[in-house]
Amino acid sequence: MDRIARECGLAPAALFPVLDQLAAFGPLASWNVTLASGDLYWELLPKGDQRQSADLTAT
Repeated sequence: MDRIARECGLAPAALFPVLDQLAAFGPLASWNVTLASGDLYWELLPKGDQRQSADLTAT
């Protein structure tokens, strides 16, 4: 997981929150980690299927 975070330019602790945001508002349908191996899996939304975008800016 640390390697994936670094390749994305993130601190390791930031990876899971970013994946959660991508699943909530972006192109991911879901994601999970296999604890025994540390492998990361994700499923993309079908092409053309987009979730409601949210305004993530602070007011």
